[in-house]
Amino acid sequence: MNTGSKLPHRLRWMMVILFFFILWVPIIQMIHPILPEMESTENRKLAEKPKIKFSLIALVNYTRQLNMYINDHFGLRNFMIRVNCMIHVKLLHTSPTRDVVWGREGWLYHDRYDDGVSLMDFFGYARFRESELEMILEKITKINRFCEERGILLKIVVVPNKHTIYPEFLPLDIKNRQGDSTRLDQLKDYLIRNKLGSVLIDLRPTLVSSKGMQPYPLYYLTDSHWNQMGGFIAYTEIMKDLLPRFPHIKILNITNYSVSQWPTYHLHRLLGGAGDLANSIGMSGLMKDTEIVLEPQAPYLAKFIDPRIEVEGTYDIRRYHIEKSNYPKLVMFRDSFGYPLYMYLSESFSDSLYVWYIPFGVNLSVIEKERPQVVILQLVERNLQELLKPIPPRFKKRRGQS
Repeated sequence: MNTGSKLPHRLRWMMVILFFFILWVPIIQMIHPILPEMESTENRKLAEKPKIKFSLIALVNYTRQLNMYINDHFGLRNFMIRVNCMIHVKLLHTSPTRDVVWGREGWLYHDRYDDGVSLMDFFGYARFRESELEMILEKITKINRFCEERGILLKIVVVPNKHTIYPEFLPLDIKNRQGDSTRLDQLKDYLIRNKLGSVLIDLRPTLVSSKGMQPYPLYYLTDSHWNQMGGFIAYTEIMKDLLPRFPHIKILNITNYSVSQWPTYHLHRLLGGAGDLANSIGMSGLMKDTEIVLEPQAPYLAKFIDPRIEVEGTYDIRRYHIEKSNYPKLVMFRDSFGYPLYMYLSESFSDSLYVWYIPFGVNLSVIEKERPQVVILQLVERNLQELLKPIPPRFKKRRGQS
């Protein structure tokens, strides 16, 4: 009788002890780690431990900064985030964050509110106002006039969002809400009406038709970017557009490449995980994807050289050069979708400079200094609003250069 009556009492105490143990484990782990911590998969810099400063304003800021630090570094945080993501993905088959849309057959889609406009544009809800289209037209007209006065051909290349090319893998409740027109449709129509339609290279028709003509996807399943095959198809479309102006230009052919598919673990090594979208939902290295590799049968002629220029506000800048070439010269202002485009473009130009610019746009001073025959402004569809920003005019020379 006594054993039976004491058992519930003991269980209650065990549950209380276990409860407090669970509460204290993260604190103990944070102060003195007893278990190895998982690496964070978040695409941001975590808060740093604040330093105490003895003033009223500093103390107020200290409490706020300390709270941010604890939120980012409490014990086993990354493990618990991973467990939460695993439950959503493996059991519920949903995305644990609104930034990523869980599509069908392993496809993930970008919808991060602080990184461009994705689904709202897809639904037709994020349309440009007439005044905004006028501002974009004024900006493009200014850049185009600047280029024309120097004998330079300007092209604007907009890389389509992944769901623009592959809407069939979106959840049906999202796919069925696809709007009749997007901001890119607006921009294209507006440029045509104002005699500037030839400046824009619309890659959508080519990519949509190409995806059904080959066994390879053009975009990663778990990443928002296109792959090497998608970039190559876009490259050929760009070069066809340039051919009337430069009939002697070299255009690479897909038959000159060996195309292969790399297994998932190779993709992890290349991308630092299973793609930026999988990384955003804490599933880096746990989702299947494929790297499409285009291996040239002959060595590339273009060689990476010193860019010989520094541009204020750049994230990355690189230059390629082909010796004794009569091909035209290129300056391309790009974003992250510029890779793998520049792998192929560099083989078609004698000298090519690629500037990953923040904010996205062109730098007239760079164009003035480089004096290319072609200028390309490349940006992804979700960042079309970047065309509303003013043109940054400045660049920096390296020390010791004239």
